[in-house]
Amino acid sequence: LCECKFTRNPAGFEALNQLKGRSEIIKTSDNARFILFSWNGFTAELADYAGSQPDLFLVDGDEILRGSPVGFKKGR
Repeated sequence: LCECKFTRNPAGFEALNQLKGRSEIIKTSDNARFILFSWNGFTAELADYAGSQPDLFLVDGDEILRGSPVGFKKGR
């Protein structure tokens, strides 16, 4: 599942929790992957957390403009 954020501030755990909450509504499989796109990046806390989560991918505005392939960098 993925979600795009276009806000003034970097996305944090609130954005991740919203995405994971929505996954429960549509009953995704246990091996679901989560991708957050955020034009203004991510909080340091979320980026650090993502580095240890194999099912979570973060894509910031710079990566969007570069056309980063689906294999995104893990965290920052």
